Amino acid sequence: MFDYLHQFNSLPQALKDKVSSPQVMSALAELEKRYQVDLAMVVMKVMIKSLDIKDLSSTLISESNLLTNQAEALTKEMKEKVFAEVADYVGISSEIRSLNLENDLDKLIKASGISIASAELADRLRNILKTYLKGIRSRIDTRQSLTKSVADGGLGLNNLEVDRVFKVCDIEKFQPGGSSPLSSSPSRLTEIMGQDIKEKEVAKIDVAEYDLKKSLASGETKSIAPPSPVKTGE
Repeated sequence: MFDYLHQFNSLPQALKDKVSSPQVMSALAELEKRYQVDLAMVVMKVMIKSLDIKDLSSTLISESNLLTNQAEALTKEMKEKVFAEVADYVGISSEIRSLNLENDLDKLIKASGISIASAELADRLRNILKTYLKGIRSRIDTRQSLTKSVADGGLGLNNLEVDRVFKVCDIEKFQPGGSSPLSSSPSRLTEIMGQDIKEKEVAKIDVAEYDLKKSLASGETKSIAPPSPVKTGE
């Protein structure tokens, strides 16, 4: 366990900052409470490449005794809330772009104030806007699809409603070809995350798994201290 921490502390500061910001730590605590699992060691293992994030779901099933649907849901949330800022590093950048687009669609529809009568039409609206945001559908074609009658495969929106949709796209910078970027949060733990493990003299070695979150919050890390020198007779 201590070797994992040492390797984690040896990572570039920028990477450590991105997975130890207040937002990430808060999200991690909430996930642990909701799923009743300890995720600190999981985060460290993924960051030091000891655990491939592609195997995260199966690892949660085997080591945390989660059901398959629980493990898959938790994996998805961890990718969005914990590893999103290091997506390129852990190899999920394409997944995160897709997840961000889905989030953008929800925000866009809500902000535009468009009222949709059924789930089927809501899905139709999402599909039309998704192709627009991906750059597949032009602004003119998107307007035509949104104003086309429901019977003809459109949404039946009027021009004012469509203008509101495009206005939200422009204001929030939901532009074709990409979604809005995630904000970068500064770390509140730069001192502890930037240093190596501090050695402490201890009478007994506690072999319990190292609790990353508690150590980070308290500003302390645990380490195995070197044995005390053996006293010889004088």
